[in-house]
Amino acid sequence: MEKERTEKRTDGTGIFLLVMAAINLIYGIAVRAIHTTHISFIIWIMISLFFIILYLIRRYGIWKRIQKAVRIVILVILISGLIMFTLAEGFVLSGFDPTPEKGLDYIVVLGAKIYGDEPSPSLKYRLDAAVGYLEENEGTVCILSGGQGKDEEHTEASVMLEYMEEKGIDRTRLITEEKSLSTNENLIFSLEIIGDPEKSTGIVTNNYHVARSVLTAKRLGYRDPTGVAAKAPIAFIPHNMMKEFLSLIKLFLFG
Repeated sequence: MEKERTEKRTDGTGIFLLVMAAINLIYGIAVRAIHTTHISFIIWIMISLFFIILYLIRRYGIWKRIQKAVRIVILVILISGLIMFTLAEGFVLSGFDPTPEKGLDYIVVLGAKIYGDEPSPSLKYRLDAAVGYLEENEGTVCILSGGQGKDEEHTEASVMLEYMEEKGIDRTRLITEEKSLSTNENLIFSLEIIGDPEKSTGIVTNNYHVARSVLTAKRLGYRDPTGVAAKAPIAFIPHNMMKEFLSLIKLFLFG
């Protein structure tokens, strides 16, 4: 009887691992098909493979045949990775709902994907957040930062400018920066336009991206940048949170 209960528990665990593998695989395919052409969707395929490997290890009793010292090393690595992931995601979440300082000298809207002459959903959220801030703070100037990607017909900044004007923002309050192709370049070239790192500046981007963007701005010389958090497509927040984790590792390892 006890043996049967153990087998049922084992079967249940195995089913759980296979379900997790399937969920991550399907999510990865969905991210690739709907959300991005970037190779980052591979993250979810790798996580799916990880669960499959765990299933096979459990199914064939491989874990018990591994030397105890090796098992300890593997567990330490996995636990350390989990702790690192938890701390990083806590940092990312800290930027989800900042209260930006009123009356900033500038806000910088970081560019994102455009489709033809239309901003992507993520970029629309950023632009709408900028519109809201500018309407409440009449003395603030807005820098729209984004160059032209390889698969884009226009610069992101030019599309952003048209969108902002359609929303009723005065052209005299809008400055375009059309050279940048990354977050770092967005911030570097925008600071060149601002001309003075002491100017109070808000970084407008999607909520999952705020914490890293503000940290990057500080590293690039902005005096005391603040985040202006925009919404993000809910279905892809897990993907973007995972990308932020990997980007933070890259930031701390390579600057």
